[in-house]
Amino acid sequence: MDLYDSKDYARLRSAMKAGRKKLRPFREARRNSISQYVGSNYSDDGSKDKVPVNLIEMMVVILLGQLAARAPKAMVKTPIRGLKPEASDLELGLNRLLEQVKLAGTLRRAAMDALFSVGVVKIGLCQKTTLEADGYTHHIGQPFADVVDLDDLEIDMIANSFDQVHFVGNRYRLPYSSVKDSNLYDPETLKKLNPSPRSSTLDDGEDKVESIGQGDTGSEDDECEDHVELIDVWLPFEKKVVTLAVDDNVGRPLRVVEWEGPDCGPYHWLSFVDVPNNLMPLSTISVVFDLADLANRLFRKAGRQAERQKTVFGFRGSGVEDAERLIKAQDGGSIRIDDSGPGQEFKTGGADQVTLAMFLQAKGLFTYLAGNLDALGGLSPQAGTLGQDQLLSVNASRRVSEMQNRMVEFSRGVITSLAWYLLNDPLIDMPLAKRVPGYESIEVPVDISPENRKGDYLDFNFDVEPYSAQDVTPGQRLQTLTMFFQQFLVPFAPMLAQSGIQINFQGLLKLVAKYSNIDELTDILSMSIPPEEPDVQGEKGKKMSPVTRREHVRINRPGSTEQGKDEAMMQMMLGGANGVQPASLASLARQTG
Repeated sequence: MDLYDSKDYARLRSAMKAGRKKLRPFREARRNSISQYVGSNYSDDGSKDKVPVNLIEMMVVILLGQLAARAPKAMVKTPIRGLKPEASDLELGLNRLLEQVKLAGTLRRAAMDALFSVGVVKIGLCQKTTLEADGYTHHIGQPFADVVDLDDLEIDMIANSFDQVHFVGNRYRLPYSSVKDSNLYDPETLKKLNPSPRSSTLDDGEDKVESIGQGDTGSEDDECEDHVELIDVWLPFEKKVVTLAVDDNVGRPLRVVEWEGPDCGPYHWLSFVDVPNNLMPLSTISVVFDLADLANRLFRKAGRQAERQKTVFGFRGSGVEDAERLIKAQDGGSIRIDDSGPGQEFKTGGADQVTLAMFLQAKGLFTYLAGNLDALGGLSPQAGTLGQDQLLSVNASRRVSEMQNRMVEFSRGVITSLAWYLLNDPLIDMPLAKRVPGYESIEVPVDISPENRKGDYLDFNFDVEPYSAQDVTPGQRLQTLTMFFQQFLVPFAPMLAQSGIQINFQGLLKLVAKYSNIDELTDILSMSIPPEEPDVQGEKGKKMSPVTRREHVRINRPGSTEQGKDEAMMQMMLGGANGVQPASLASLARQTG
């Protein structure tokens, strides 16, 4: 394909236009889901209806904690024995590079995009100081990994999978002066390039997602300087990258270059639920969107019914004086009744019990279809005992295990591509320091540069620690520390002592105080040099055993779960208190747990 040929150029532009048209329903569904996610209090262009029970926001926060809570850790291995030291140095440099490109934020944003639709990350090497689409400034020779928004995505929609696309690219904005002064583009083509104002709508008038928070834009006054909107297009079969102007009055490409990078190309694709023989995946949010909308409509309806509820006092015409005395009487007081009947109270309106029961059912189905969010997020215990609740939590995570596996594979692909630049870029010079195992105070300088490189890119294997990106709370760290101490240190303490390994109890207590968030623990304990341990003599001069015996008594106390309380409430609303088992009725008054 010769893109400087007018026919090939026109055909590519026509295919890109058709792809954007086919992508429109997915963009609209994503924007509706994000509007529900932000609710009605985020901005004027958020959800049109109130979202009192924001189930989608809860789902996104919980699942992101399972998928991309922290930056992943890269591991570099090699089957070549002589390159193992270089693999260790490369691993150190690669993890430093991941911090420099802020990969943690990029992967978290990509995971969120994949929940709403699809996540796309673009990697590359900046050849000139530029301003990328997401506002990140990249410097010469710096690798980057940026998220591509679905509104900016250009892709071949007739392909059945991402591996089969004939083109994929993204739109981005650059300062007009920066593009004009650059020597990266064809000078003759640049003469036809004009500034383009920022717009909150797409070519066909469709609103972008950014309009939810930014409102309407489209005036030159919205930006402090002129910008131009460009498109980078990756052609996998030709191994070329083409730069085009969004405004097609230019009539030819601004730039066509051979791809110099990883064989996989600059774009990485993240999807959680594939659709057979279709490129676009089934978004996780779309599966439960209708349930979230139904739950909020039912809750709003019950709220309106409750607001209409009123209590009035009715009386006969002959009992006016009795009614006035009754209204003015104090609580517990007495009044004179002249009429045979002073009247009675009437209640009208109020939340319908069937409506509330339907809301509880919709909320329960949402958490169920989303992967048992109560167990995943630790919102409330799901079982009567701790062991059963931990088992349910493990089983609930099996639903998201496939999502975690896909996230790991996606992260591995992005990290492997960044490692390619670390091994091939002639401008990278990364001075580091490596600590000597066992002698943490000693640092050995390590310089990752073209002069010190050994081995080829194919000589190394790049991997990702699967659980390094998941969040670990201080309570979980304390639980792991306790388990390690009980199962490994205490049973093997004599053998560890013979090997010269002593337990630092002062350090242990400091960690317990830190992870349990009890700073006062260090105030009530005095840290000093331990005295020499005297021999404890028993009867007839025998040394007493230091082992003590403890008895643990388990006491069962009745509790309740959030799901059980919801079921009992639904039964009571639909059939009255007589149709509910006494044990279930009693659970409504207990605390959850």
